[in-house]
Amino acid sequence: MRHYLVDFLLVTTLVFTFNVKSALSAEPDMREIQCIDVEEEDDLASFAFWLDGYISGINERPIAEPDEIEYVIEQTLKACNEFPNKAVFDIVKRLKQ
Repeated sequence: MRHYLVDFLLVTTLVFTFNVKSALSAEPDMREIQCIDVEEEDDLASFAFWLDGYISGINERPIAEPDEIEYVIEQTLKACNEFPNKAVFDIVKRLKQ
């Protein structure tokens, strides 16, 4: 009986460990987050702001233009209302070109 209990605990521990590791190792791909994935408009605006900075960095444009950032956020919110299944990254990237 004791042998079965030890085996059960060992197997349960291994299964739990592998499931937790796979969940923790999963990193979200920011390029795939769709408008409908972000529930609050303030969160969407913050995400668009972050993406604006990220894409500016990729494009080696380190100077932030407040009017441009405001435009990108406003247009991202508008586009997400019209196309909720569109990736936020794609919207911001298009606006940054």
